[in-house]
Amino acid sequence: PNGHIIGFHREDVILPCSISPAITAVDMEVTWFKGAQDRIVHSYFDRTNQLKMQQNFYQGRTVLLRSGLPNGNLSLKLKNLHISDSGAYTCSAFDKKLYEEGEVELIVGGTEPIISVDSAEGDQRRLMCKSDGWNPEPVVIWRNVNGRKIPSVIRTSVMKDDDGLLSIRSYVTVKENPAVMTCLIRTTLTLDTDTAHPELKISTDGRGVKEYNRQEDILDNPERFDYWACVVTKECFVSGRHYWEIDVAKNIYWVIGVCRDSARRKGDFVLSSQYGYWTLSWQSEEFSALTDHASPMHLQKELKPQKLGVYLDHDKKQLSFYNVDTQSHIYTYSDMRYHKNEKVFPFFRTRDRLTDLIILEEK
Repeated sequence: PNGHIIGFHREDVILPCSISPAITAVDMEVTWFKGAQDRIVHSYFDRTNQLKMQQNFYQGRTVLLRSGLPNGNLSLKLKNLHISDSGAYTCSAFDKKLYEEGEVELIVGGTEPIISVDSAEGDQRRLMCKSDGWNPEPVVIWRNVNGRKIPSVIRTSVMKDDDGLLSIRSYVTVKENPAVMTCLIRTTLTLDTDTAHPELKISTDGRGVKEYNRQEDILDNPERFDYWACVVTKECFVSGRHYWEIDVAKNIYWVIGVCRDSARRKGDFVLSSQYGYWTLSWQSEEFSALTDHASPMHLQKELKPQKLGVYLDHDKKQLSFYNVDTQSHIYTYSDMRYHKNEKVFPFFRTRDRLTDLIILEEK
């Protein structure tokens, strides 16, 4: 398969695998394993499931979809997902004439948010948004049909379950139709000081950055930028859709976007999409998308926002920028290039010594 699958905590998922061109696998030896080949998730041969060597962690949780075997379909159902189920799974098919294998990446996150009416009084309804299986604690965001944050008072409770993961319950009272409300749950981004150039100062809460006097006592490491004044976040993305906002209002020199894990960080290199950096830039009163170092895409100054919204669709390899205040589109990269399941990091550069770039915290 050579792809990735998104699953949710405590739910089931199908790990796809098939032989191409399609031939029957009824009489083959079919094995699913995670990581090393001795970590057997499910095994089938002699036309029956052979589970004596199956790891205890997977007992009672796997089902080989045998109805698909005549057509070369080796897909496996994995039930009652745990966060620790995340990782690379390999399926193999073997007989005297053939050996084939493929890999699929499983990513397990907290359960999808579910909204329900908790109580009603007159024309007001109290809505509850619930989601389980989180670590670390996420941020809960309520929005109305227009995509705007709900100004009502929101109460959120966080409890640990038996697995040490966090269960989220968030409540809001509204007069609007519950069908047009949305609840988003996400973790907060924080800047990674171990990647920051020595001339950058990271705020104590990890959300702000500005230029500063060079700090000579900072230890170098492979992840740290040592030429350009840049920093990335501790968090990275390997799939899915993600959105964050940055206050850029008074900062006079910034480059903001994302970079791939394999992009160069050491020495003098080109900050452009050709080299794994997809960004917008504001410097010397010029607004541009750094699509090419020799001839960046110049944008109208009027498009420069006070608050910049960044939306990454990792699966579609698209990155879009928005003006948060006007909710208008600025620019989209639609031809991002990175390896399958490669980490993508939110990226920041600034040369402003007076004003921080600030990752906005949802409230």
